[in-house]
Amino acid sequence: MAKYVSKDYAQAFTDRVIEILESGKKLPWSKPWASQGGYRNAITQRPYSGVNVFILMLSAELQGFKSEQWATFKQISEAGGKVKKGSVGTQIAYFNAVEVEDRDTKERKNIFVRKFFTVFNAEQVEGIEFTDETPVYAEHSDDERKLALENHLFAYAKNEGIAFNTGGDRAYYYPAGDAVQMPNYFKDVAGYCGVLAHEFIHSTGNQKRLDRFGEGALKTLEHREEYAQEELVAEMGAGLLCGMFGIESRIDNHVSYLASWLRALKNDKEFIFKAASQAQKAIDFIANAVAQEEVKTA
Repeated sequence: MAKYVSKDYAQAFTDRVIEILESGKKLPWSKPWASQGGYRNAITQRPYSGVNVFILMLSAELQGFKSEQWATFKQISEAGGKVKKGSVGTQIAYFNAVEVEDRDTKERKNIFVRKFFTVFNAEQVEGIEFTDETPVYAEHSDDERKLALENHLFAYAKNEGIAFNTGGDRAYYYPAGDAVQMPNYFKDVAGYCGVLAHEFIHSTGNQKRLDRFGEGALKTLEHREEYAQEELVAEMGAGLLCGMFGIESRIDNHVSYLASWLRALKNDKEFIFKAASQAQKAIDFIANAVAQEEVKTA
């Protein structure tokens, strides 16, 4: 049964991310997954989104799960299965609309309250056969995966009128010119794809799109240590984007970049929840733009 979230839970998840960052290990959302369904409910096949994807990725990494399917205790029982003895569930979040009375106006209005409920990985279940689908890009070469990601992002850029330039030795998104700049050379495909996705996620924050940059729109996002939350949005979004195409997302983060994340995470236990929500919105915005472009060219 769902229960109201304890602030301790948000802190626990944030602490785990901080622990990984301080250890120097890779965060799980830098790794490819790219199955047909992605992280989803094993019974309804409904995909998870937002911070839940990152929570489940982290839980799977820590417990060694390969399956991307999860379900509640009740769903498992009703399907004729049971949770293996000693299994520890993973709490994920959802928002529930609650009607309240405004203290001043006495008007009734809806507010959204975050609640958590517990799910178990398919590998923690017995009595039910879950079939994990083969990753979409399992048989594709690195170059084919790179091309698929590029086609997705360039269709988005074309639909939105975002300029794409190459040259020099820096990668950045320039809000004032609405342009993504990329160097000509990278050490490998993973590095290139991670940076490409990262900068295009930044572009969704433009005022005419999701408007993440706030008042006094940023002239440039090159000085990353100054924009911790926007950088975390871009990093998480890039991880999801690359993962969808079976590509490892890898950016060589400098010390001050990671340090800015750590400071923000330690100061605000809701910081990563906010960033994850914005990252999901960015992914969805890009997907919608790609669909619109496909309709134009059909």
